[in-house]
Amino acid sequence: MAEAVAARNDIETRKGFLGFGKKLIYTPTGSRLKRCHEEYSADNGARLESLLNMTAAERKAEADKGERIAASPNGNVCLDYYRTDDGRFVVAQLCRFNHFSYEPAAEAQTFKDDDAEALLRLI
Repeated sequence: MAEAVAARNDIETRKGFLGFGKKLIYTPTGSRLKRCHEEYSADNGARLESLLNMTAAERKAEADKGERIAASPNGNVCLDYYRTDDGRFVVAQLCRFNHFSYEPAAEAQTFKDDDAEALLRLI
């Protein structure tokens, strides 16, 4: 997923300190992206899948309820995502544990502005 995120037109790749490593920058806000990985139980994984497939308005209504989806230490569903420090941009991909590794269960989805903030309030 890292290559797909870095290849986006609104993402800039910069060299890290002293030329070591790379930093991904979301150019509309100038905010740095960081990679995150959370694991979820089967029940919360189903709830997360539903959340990712909602419309932006439905996701905001869920976020306004204030009920976060709790991560678990060892789950069979995971969410790999990149988020900006300012919370205005998220690229997320749902994965399921299969044959001793996590495999993508859906295409990576992009969330921007208020929709990204609503998603981050729930995970």
